[in-house]
Amino acid sequence: MYELVKLGKNTYYINAFCNVGVYVNGTDATLIDSGLDDDNAVIIDDLLKKEGLLVKNIIITHAHADHIGSSRYFVDKYNATVLCTKADTAIANISILNTSLIYGGLPSNIAKGKMLYAKPCKAIEITKDNLPKGLEIVDLKGHSISMIGVKTDDNVLFVADSVISEKTIQKFPLTYLLNVNEYLSSMDKIISINADYYVPSHAEVTTDIAPLISLNKQAVQKNIDDILSVMTKPIEIGDLVFEYAKKFGYVLKTSQFFVVTTTIKNYLAHLESEGKVKAYIENNRLFWEKL
Repeated sequence: MYELVKLGKNTYYINAFCNVGVYVNGTDATLIDSGLDDDNAVIIDDLLKKEGLLVKNIIITHAHADHIGSSRYFVDKYNATVLCTKADTAIANISILNTSLIYGGLPSNIAKGKMLYAKPCKAIEITKDNLPKGLEIVDLKGHSISMIGVKTDDNVLFVADSVISEKTIQKFPLTYLLNVNEYLSSMDKIISINADYYVPSHAEVTTDIAPLISLNKQAVQKNIDDILSVMTKPIEIGDLVFEYAKKFGYVLKTSQFFVVTTTIKNYLAHLESEGKVKAYIENNRLFWEKL
């Protein structure tokens, strides 16, 4: 059951599918991410209204569907202002861009589920002039092209998708990320920030995030090792995904298939930059080879 949980004088979060931050100024509420869809939005709206709060602003940490999918509801109902980075503003306003980034082209209908495709939400670029007072932006790119975290003046740090939960790591560690090096650097940055509470989007709130970051770094290395382990010969990306899923007993759902395929591509780009794999074209086919 969703609850509005207090973490500081003005800082709360709602334990939704994607944890939603709430920063309060009088009766105005600024959301830090908004959740997956209209059903989530209605629940969040009802919780806030019970406390006499209305959504005025939404800060989007990054424009993935589970973080922005509820935003249009608040824009239409309250004329809420949606704020995000320049790159994510484009993605939030042109929904097909996010789906295309993960799908790898103009997506077919099979790739347009709500986990990959959200309604456009009239976002504008966040600046020092429109950032609500009491909030600070932290650059945490890596999971996406320009992901941010948000720190409140109650010393609460919302870290978005910089980490995943231990439960998820044990079940399926190959969650989406775009740039491996930036992702690792962002985790180091979080460690350097001494917050009273850390709020991940898909893990429990904690006062000590170091153990979870350690697990996430181990998961990245495991992903690298696992991908390399199935590259016993030059291989195409489709076969690599198939062999990877087969080896570890994963049965991929539709959205997972596209996420896993793109994530493996992103890991291959990292491994290529490290001189551990190479790509080449042969007989009009793209092969990846372990070096």
